[in-house]
Amino acid sequence: MPGLKGNLSTDLTVHLKLSGDDIHLQQTGLLKLEDFSWQSDGVDLQQQAVSWQGQIDAAVVGGGLKDASLDGAIKGSQTQLKLGDVQQADLQSLSWKGKIDATMESLQHNGALQLDKVRWQDTGLDVQQQQLSWNGGLTVKLPGQQLKSLKLDGKVAGTGTQVEQGSALQLALQSLSWQGNVALDNSGKAAEGDAEATAQQDLAVTGESLQLEGLKVHNRKVTSDLLMLAKISLQKLKFEQKSGSGDDGMRVQLAETALSGIVAQHKKPLSKINSLQLRELAYDSRGM
Repeated sequence: MPGLKGNLSTDLTVHLKLSGDDIHLQQTGLLKLEDFSWQSDGVDLQQQAVSWQGQIDAAVVGGGLKDASLDGAIKGSQTQLKLGDVQQADLQSLSWKGKIDATMESLQHNGALQLDKVRWQDTGLDVQQQQLSWNGGLTVKLPGQQLKSLKLDGKVAGTGTQVEQGSALQLALQSLSWQGNVALDNSGKAAEGDAEATAQQDLAVTGESLQLEGLKVHNRKVTSDLLMLAKISLQKLKFEQKSGSGDDGMRVQLAETALSGIVAQHKKPLSKINSLQLRELAYDSRGM
Protein backbone atom coordinates (compact mmCIF):
# COMPACT_ATOMS: atom_id res chain seq x y z
CA MET A 1 0.00 0.00 0.00
CA PRO A 2 1.48 3.41 -0.98
CA GLY A 3 2.69 5.50 1.97
CA LEU A 4 2.65 2.56 4.39
CA LYS A 5 5.84 1.31 6.06
CA GLY A 6 6.72 -0.79 9.09
CA ASN A 7 8.35 -3.92 10.47
CA LEU A 8 6.01 -6.66 11.69
CA SER A 9 7.13 -9.53 13.92
CA THR A 10 5.01 -12.29 15.44
CA ASP A 11 5.19 -15.20 17.83
CA LEU A 12 1.71 -16.65 17.47
CA THR A 13 -0.31 -19.81 17.71
CA VAL A 14 -3.34 -19.68 15.41
CA HIS A 15 -6.20 -22.17 15.12
CA LEU A 16 -8.65 -21.69 12.24
CA LYS A 17 -11.76 -23.81 11.73
CA LEU A 18 -13.85 -23.50 8.55
CA SER A 19 -17.31 -24.98 8.05
CA GLY A 20 -19.18 -23.63 5.05
CA ASP A 21 -19.68 -19.89 5.66
CA ASP A 22 -18.79 -20.29 9.34
CA ILE A 23 -15.34 -19.37 10.62
CA HIS A 24 -13.87 -19.88 14.09
CA LEU A 25 -10.52 -18.21 14.84
CA GLN A 26 -8.34 -18.54 17.92
CA GLN A 27 -5.04 -16.66 18.29
CA THR A 28 -2.61 -16.65 21.20
CA GLY A 29 0.76 -14.92 21.46
CA LEU A 30 2.66 -11.77 20.51
CA LEU A 31 2.18 -9.36 17.61
CA LYS A 32 4.58 -6.40 17.31
CA LEU A 33 4.81 -3.55 14.80
CA GLU A 34 7.89 -1.27 14.80
CA ASP A 35 8.91 1.87 12.90
CA PHE A 36 5.43 2.23 11.47
CA SER A 37 4.51 5.18 9.25
CA TRP A 38 1.60 6.09 7.00
CA GLN A 39 1.08 9.20 4.87
CA SER A 40 -2.04 9.91 2.83
CA ASP A 41 -4.06 13.03 1.88
CA GLY A 42 -2.81 15.36 4.62
CA VAL A 43 -2.51 12.61 7.25
CA ASP A 44 0.91 11.68 8.62
CA LEU A 45 1.04 8.93 11.27
CA GLN A 46 4.28 7.78 12.91
CA GLN A 47 4.58 5.04 15.54
CA GLN A 48 7.87 3.84 17.02
CA ALA A 49 6.39 0.59 18.35
CA VAL A 50 3.06 -1.02 19.23
CA SER A 51 2.50 -4.56 20.48
CA TRP A 52 -0.32 -6.94 21.35
CA GLN A 53 0.16 -9.84 23.78
CA GLY A 54 -2.81 -12.05 24.53
CA GLN A 55 -5.63 -14.16 23.15
CA ILE A 56 -8.32 -13.51 20.54
CA ASP A 57 -11.31 -15.79 20.01
CA ALA A 58 -13.77 -14.91 17.20
CA ALA A 59 -16.65 -16.64 15.46
CA VAL A 60 -18.24 -15.63 12.14
CA VAL A 61 -21.55 -17.27 11.21
CA GLY A 62 -23.30 -16.77 7.88
CA GLY A 63 -20.93 -13.98 6.90
CA GLY A 64 -21.58 -11.94 10.07
CA LEU A 65 -19.77 -11.69 13.40
CA LYS A 66 -21.37 -13.90 16.02
CA ASP A 67 -19.04 -13.01 18.88
CA ALA A 68 -15.45 -12.05 19.63
CA SER A 69 -13.35 -11.78 22.77
CA LEU A 70 -9.95 -10.22 23.43
CA ASP A 71 -8.00 -10.84 26.61
CA GLY A 72 -4.52 -9.35 26.84
CA ALA A 73 -2.39 -6.22 26.77
CA ILE A 74 -1.45 -3.47 24.28
CA LYS A 75 1.64 -1.28 24.58
CA GLY A 76 2.69 1.61 22.37
CA SER A 77 5.46 4.20 22.30
CA GLN A 78 6.27 7.45 20.52
CA THR A 79 3.12 8.08 18.51
CA GLN A 80 2.68 11.20 16.39
CA LEU A 81 -0.28 12.17 14.21
CA LYS A 82 -0.34 15.22 11.94
CA LEU A 83 -3.52 16.42 10.23
CA GLY A 84 -2.77 19.08 7.64
CA ASP A 85 -0.37 21.87 8.56
CA VAL A 86 -1.69 22.95 11.97
CA GLN A 87 -3.14 19.98 13.88
CA GLN A 88 -0.79 17.60 15.65
CA ALA A 89 -1.16 14.95 18.38
CA ASP A 90 1.76 13.39 20.28
CA LEU A 91 1.78 10.50 22.74
CA GLN A 92 4.92 9.24 24.46
CA SER A 93 3.45 5.92 25.59
CA LEU A 94 0.22 4.03 26.13
CA SER A 95 -0.64 0.79 27.87
CA TRP A 96 -3.90 -1.12 28.07
CA LYS A 97 -4.66 -4.37 29.83
CA GLY A 98 -8.06 -5.97 30.03
CA LYS A 99 -10.80 -7.94 28.34
CA ILE A 100 -13.32 -7.11 25.62
CA ASP A 101 -16.36 -9.18 24.63
CA ALA A 102 -18.25 -8.09 21.52
CA THR A 103 -21.04 -9.06 19.14
CA MET A 104 -22.63 -7.15 16.27
CA GLU A 105 -25.02 -5.58 18.79
CA SER A 106 -23.04 -5.19 22.00
CA LEU A 107 -19.63 -4.51 23.50
CA GLN A 108 -18.38 -5.04 27.04
CA HIS A 109 -14.99 -3.89 28.32
CA ASN A 110 -13.22 -4.22 31.64
CA GLY A 111 -9.63 -3.10 32.07
CA ALA A 112 -7.10 -0.34 32.63
CA LEU A 113 -5.70 2.30 30.27
CA GLN A 114 -2.76 4.65 30.86
CA LEU A 115 -1.46 7.46 28.64
CA ASP A 116 1.82 9.31 29.27
CA LYS A 117 2.78 12.75 27.93
CA VAL A 118 -0.17 13.53 25.69
CA ARG A 119 -0.14 16.71 23.60
CA TRP A 120 -2.63 18.22 21.14
CA GLN A 121 -1.82 21.32 19.10
CA ASP A 122 -4.14 23.32 16.87
CA THR A 123 -4.36 26.94 15.73
CA GLY A 124 -4.11 29.03 18.91
CA LEU A 125 -4.49 25.98 21.16
CA ASP A 126 -1.94 23.80 22.97
CA VAL A 127 -3.14 21.09 25.39
CA GLN A 128 -0.70 18.93 27.36
CA GLN A 129 -1.28 16.12 29.85
CA GLN A 130 1.60 14.54 31.77
CA GLN A 131 -0.34 11.39 32.67
CA LEU A 132 -3.92 10.15 32.35
CA SER A 133 -5.36 6.81 33.46
CA TRP A 134 -8.71 5.03 33.58
CA ASN A 135 -9.58 1.78 35.30
CA GLY A 136 -13.11 0.48 34.91
CA GLY A 137 -15.83 -0.93 32.72
CA LEU A 138 -17.74 0.00 29.59
CA THR A 139 -20.96 -1.55 28.26
CA VAL A 140 -22.49 -0.54 24.91
CA LYS A 141 -25.68 -1.90 23.32
CA LEU A 142 -26.18 -1.40 19.57
CA PRO A 143 -29.29 -3.25 18.36
CA GLY A 144 -29.67 -2.75 14.62
CA GLN A 145 -26.39 -0.77 14.70
CA GLN A 146 -28.16 2.03 16.60
CA LEU A 147 -26.85 3.19 19.98
CA LYS A 148 -29.41 2.11 22.58
CA SER A 149 -27.41 2.49 25.78
CA LEU A 150 -23.93 3.20 27.10
CA LYS A 151 -22.63 2.68 30.62
CA LEU A 152 -19.19 3.77 31.79
CA ASP A 153 -17.83 3.36 35.31
CA GLY A 154 -14.54 3.38 37.19
CA LYS A 155 -11.75 5.68 38.24
CA VAL A 156 -10.00 8.44 36.28
CA ALA A 157 -6.76 10.08 37.43
CA GLY A 158 -4.54 12.67 35.79
CA THR A 159 -1.51 14.83 36.52
CA GLY A 160 0.16 17.80 34.87
CA THR A 161 -2.63 19.34 32.79
CA GLN A 162 -1.76 22.51 30.88
CA VAL A 163 -3.88 24.43 28.37
CA GLU A 164 -2.71 27.48 26.43
CA GLN A 165 -5.27 29.53 24.48
CA GLY A 166 -3.93 32.23 22.20
CA SER A 167 -0.89 34.21 23.26
CA ALA A 168 -2.09 35.19 26.73
CA LEU A 169 -4.33 32.74 28.56
CA GLN A 170 -2.83 29.73 30.30
CA LEU A 171 -4.55 27.18 32.55
CA ALA A 172 -2.67 24.65 34.66
CA LEU A 173 -3.95 21.82 36.86
CA GLN A 174 -1.64 19.81 39.09
CA SER A 175 -3.86 16.74 39.48
CA LEU A 176 -7.40 15.43 39.08
CA SER A 177 -9.25 12.33 40.22
CA TRP A 178 -12.77 11.04 39.59
CA GLN A 179 -14.70 7.99 40.69
CA GLY A 180 -18.21 7.34 39.44
CA ASN A 181 -20.30 6.25 36.49
CA VAL A 182 -22.01 7.63 33.39
CA ALA A 183 -25.15 6.15 31.82
CA LEU A 184 -26.76 7.13 28.50
CA ASP A 185 -30.14 5.59 27.60
CA ASN A 186 -31.71 6.05 24.15
CA SER A 187 -34.28 3.28 24.52
CA GLY A 188 -37.28 5.59 24.91
CA LYS A 189 -39.49 6.24 21.87
CA ALA A 190 -40.93 9.51 20.66
CA ALA A 191 -44.58 10.14 21.44
CA GLU A 192 -46.89 8.56 18.88
CA GLY A 193 -48.72 10.91 16.52
CA ASP A 194 -46.19 13.74 17.01
CA ALA A 195 -44.09 14.03 13.85
CA GLU A 196 -41.83 16.66 15.39
CA ALA A 197 -41.15 14.76 18.61
CA THR A 198 -37.62 13.52 19.22
CA ALA A 199 -36.72 10.15 20.70
CA GLN A 200 -36.29 10.10 24.45
CA GLN A 201 -32.75 10.32 25.78
CA ASP A 202 -31.67 10.07 29.41
CA LEU A 203 -28.19 10.99 30.63
CA ALA A 204 -27.14 10.28 34.22
CA VAL A 205 -23.79 10.98 35.88
CA THR A 206 -23.17 9.74 39.42
CA GLY A 207 -19.90 10.59 41.10
CA GLU A 208 -18.61 9.35 44.42
CA SER A 209 -15.94 12.03 44.30
CA LEU A 210 -14.24 14.58 42.05
CA GLN A 211 -11.05 16.31 43.19
CA LEU A 212 -8.94 18.96 41.46
CA GLU A 213 -5.70 20.22 42.97
CA GLY A 214 -3.37 23.08 42.06
CA LEU A 215 -5.57 25.00 39.62
CA LYS A 216 -4.09 28.18 38.15
CA VAL A 217 -5.38 30.57 35.49
CA HIS A 218 -2.57 32.80 34.21
CA ASN A 219 -2.44 35.83 31.91
CA ARG A 220 1.01 36.16 30.38
CA LYS A 221 0.28 39.71 29.21
CA VAL A 222 0.10 40.93 32.80
CA THR A 223 2.57 38.29 34.10
CA SER A 224 0.33 37.27 36.97
CA ASP A 225 -2.02 34.48 38.03
CA LEU A 226 -5.63 35.62 37.66
CA LEU A 227 -7.01 32.80 39.78
CA MET A 228 -5.49 30.16 42.04
CA LEU A 229 -7.31 27.29 43.75
CA ALA A 230 -5.39 24.93 46.01
CA LYS A 231 -8.12 22.27 46.01
CA ILE A 232 -11.67 21.63 44.83
CA SER A 233 -13.56 18.63 46.21
CA LEU A 234 -17.04 17.49 45.17
CA GLN A 235 -18.68 14.60 47.02
CA LYS A 236 -21.77 12.59 46.04
CA LEU A 237 -22.48 14.28 42.73
CA LYS A 238 -25.65 13.48 40.77
CA PHE A 239 -26.48 14.90 37.36
CA GLU A 240 -29.52 13.93 35.28
CA GLN A 241 -30.74 15.27 31.96
CA LYS A 242 -33.84 14.16 30.07
CA SER A 243 -34.99 15.07 26.59
CA GLY A 244 -37.83 13.98 24.31
CA SER A 245 -40.27 13.36 27.17
CA GLY A 246 -42.80 15.37 29.13
CA ASP A 247 -40.27 15.70 31.94
CA ASP A 248 -37.46 17.34 29.96
CA GLY A 249 -34.81 19.23 31.87
CA MET A 250 -31.84 18.94 34.16
CA ARG A 251 -31.30 18.03 37.79
CA VAL A 252 -28.06 18.51 39.73
CA GLN A 253 -27.38 17.47 43.32
CA LEU A 254 -24.19 17.92 45.34
CA ALA A 255 -23.91 16.56 48.87
CA GLU A 256 -20.74 18.51 49.70
CA THR A 257 -18.55 21.05 47.91
CA ALA A 258 -15.27 22.19 49.44
CA LEU A 259 -12.81 24.78 48.08
CA SER A 260 -9.56 25.88 49.67
CA GLY A 261 -6.77 28.35 48.97
CA ILE A 262 -8.75 30.66 46.67
CA VAL A 263 -6.86 33.73 45.41
CA ALA A 264 -8.15 36.11 42.72
CA GLN A 265 -6.01 38.95 41.40
CA HIS A 266 -5.37 41.26 38.46
CA LYS A 267 -1.94 42.90 38.75
CA LYS A 268 -2.72 43.09 42.47
CA PRO A 269 -4.68 40.85 44.90
CA LEU A 270 -8.46 41.27 44.69
CA SER A 271 -9.71 38.62 47.12
CA LYS A 272 -8.49 35.70 49.19
CA ILE A 273 -10.52 32.90 50.79
CA ASN A 274 -8.82 30.23 52.88
CA SER A 275 -11.70 27.76 52.69
CA LEU A 276 -15.31 27.52 51.59
CA GLN A 277 -17.75 24.67 52.22
CA LEU A 278 -21.22 24.24 50.77
CA ARG A 279 -23.63 21.39 51.57
CA GLU A 280 -26.74 19.96 49.92
CA LEU A 281 -26.73 22.02 46.73
CA ALA A 282 -29.51 21.28 44.24
CA TYR A 283 -30.89 22.55 40.94
CA ASP A 284 -33.92 21.19 39.08
CA SER A 285 -35.31 22.47 35.77
CA ARG A 286 -37.36 19.40 34.80
CA GLY A 287 -40.85 20.17 33.58
CA MET A 288 -40.20 23.92 33.49
